Amino acid sequence: MKRKILITEKLVLYFLLLGIGVAVIISIFYYYSSKDALLSRTFDQLTSLRIEKKNRIEKFFSERNNDVIFISRSTEIKELFGLINSDDSLYKSKTGFNPDKRGFLNLFFQNETSFEKVILVSGKHCVSFNTHGTDRFILNIDDAHKYNGLIEKIREKNDIVLEDLKTDGKETFLNVGAPVSPGDSTTDYLILQINIESINSIMYENNPHNGLGKSGESYLVGEDFLMRSTSRFHDNSVLNTSVKSDGVKNALDNKPGTAIIFDYRNIKVLSSFSKVNINGLNWVILAEIDFEEAMITIHEIRNNILGLTAILSLIIFIIAFLFSKRISRPIIELKDAAQNVGKGNYNTPISINRGDELGELADSFRLMSEQIRAKTEELEIEKMNRLQSMIDGQESERQRLSRELHDSMGQSLIALKLRIENLDDCHNCNETKFTGVKKLLDDTIDEARRISNNLMPAVLKEFGIETAIKNLCDDLKNQKQIEVMFDCQNVPANLPDIIKIYVFRISQEAFNNIIKHSGADEVSVSLYSENNYLYLSFEDNGTGFIEKDIYSSQLNKNGLINMKERVKLLGGEINIKSESGRGTIINIIIPLKTDLNEKN
Repeated sequence: MKRKILITEKLVLYFLLLGIGVAVIISIFYYYSSKDALLSRTFDQLTSLRIEKKNRIEKFFSERNNDVIFISRSTEIKELFGLINSDDSLYKSKTGFNPDKRGFLNLFFQNETSFEKVILVSGKHCVSFNTHGTDRFILNIDDAHKYNGLIEKIREKNDIVLEDLKTDGKETFLNVGAPVSPGDSTTDYLILQINIESINSIMYENNPHNGLGKSGESYLVGEDFLMRSTSRFHDNSVLNTSVKSDGVKNALDNKPGTAIIFDYRNIKVLSSFSKVNINGLNWVILAEIDFEEAMITIHEIRNNILGLTAILSLIIFIIAFLFSKRISRPIIELKDAAQNVGKGNYNTPISINRGDELGELADSFRLMSEQIRAKTEELEIEKMNRLQSMIDGQESERQRLSRELHDSMGQSLIALKLRIENLDDCHNCNETKFTGVKKLLDDTIDEARRISNNLMPAVLKEFGIETAIKNLCDDLKNQKQIEVMFDCQNVPANLPDIIKIYVFRISQEAFNNIIKHSGADEVSVSLYSENNYLYLSFEDNGTGFIEKDIYSSQLNKNGLINMKERVKLLGGEINIKSESGRGTIINIIIPLKTDLNEKN
């Protein structure tokens, strides 16, 4: 005979499964949410580091180019060339000689340690001297043939040429050279050797407290897939260690980004990569950290979740067992009601009206059913509201992206296609047309980048609303030659994300209106907070408009309605003052503490 399962046992099992199920679902959700957040934060840190290193290395080479120009134009260098050309005995004896120390060169190389060696090439004559050490400024005979390739490039460009890293077996360096008198038929060339340590001092870090931990590093790779800076893990890695990772390949293809890849050690890493913009060098930069080290925190969270789930399961089991003991034998009606509630039918009637424990249980069951039903309805309403908000937001961004792409990039691409078709029909196409096509393509690419940045600028997340609006002001000033004055004071650093995003979008709309409709050449922007309110204002000296026409079909297109709607969603107020021919003033007040803002 099959044994019947008692209600006590069933209640124990139900409560246990319910509790464990909820705990498991919450734990899984929390684990993967934390993992995604940690990966995103780590990628952001790597990208910030990579951008910082990229800017520093680009600045370094730009300064070295300026140094070469500065030194090659100096009087003392020209005097040295005159001395070399006038002393033929130097090349007959094949020995060096020690000139007087030069005041300018002495001071320059005392302050600048990036250059290791100076080479002076005049015709077939070539001498060099070290810039540091006990033998500094002692001229020595050098082999001009070693620099023939670089001299040829300088002669062709008649300008500065930067040569990629090379090694002589003992030292690793790169040369940068320039003609002493550009534009003339000169045979005098100045070459400066940059030591690798100057590059390593920028790229190499071995400090576990710098945000890269024990396995993070940033390094440079050339187009031959060989390292151009020192590895944290491999000795003598420059021009020896091959790096053919997906990050390097994408960066060389001019596809910057972030990804989880396998590095040159065949170890799984988080990588941020991009190309370095240095004339004459096709290098890429990568910032990486081992995947396992980045996941240490997540592994700890996972272990804590497992332990907490086990403890919670034990507590649920004990509570369910003790509670079940107080229940009398199964009642069909209560059992059926419990099964119906488990299926989602919270309106199951219960006809038990007794004054004992079973009656109290029935009353509690009715109350529980009603609460579950109410909570379920609230959750369903909230879910629908969030879904609607998400869909509306996505649709709005898609529409805006579609308009941007159609109105800007689409027209540029059509123009580019027509230009190319014209070139196909031309048998003797001149260089000017090709230059025009190239210029149009470059403009199209810049426009694509601008559109991407408008969708969600990285600077807003990384540096806050003040920097983001300042960048908008700078773009307006640089691209449209509009004088912009920006004043920002007392803006809280911990503004809710929704306020930052909405204020940024409002600013974008205001600047778009100024560009498209106002004809202004001066704009004043103010942003400050006071007494838990955020104040934002825009003032221009443009053509203005009649205030009663704000809702006309023409002005509906210029974004004022979008600005008013965003301000309204934040619980704020917007005041627009304008007269035809007297410019426009927009004042916005946004409360920093509202239900929406605190919720977000």
